[in-house]
Amino acid sequence: METEQTELLEEFQTKTGLGKSFIIRRCISYALRKFNDDEVDILTLREK
Repeated sequence: METEQTELLEEFQTKTGLGKSFIIRRCISYALRKFNDDEVDILTLREK
């Protein structure tokens, strides 16, 4: 992971008390649905 991603993850973990692996799984689940449903471009991360 990039430094910025790690920092955001740790900040969110501190704020919520959730585990890193749980946060990562939720992010993946959310994003994959958006990519699969063609709502967001996976290369640009822009909504269509």
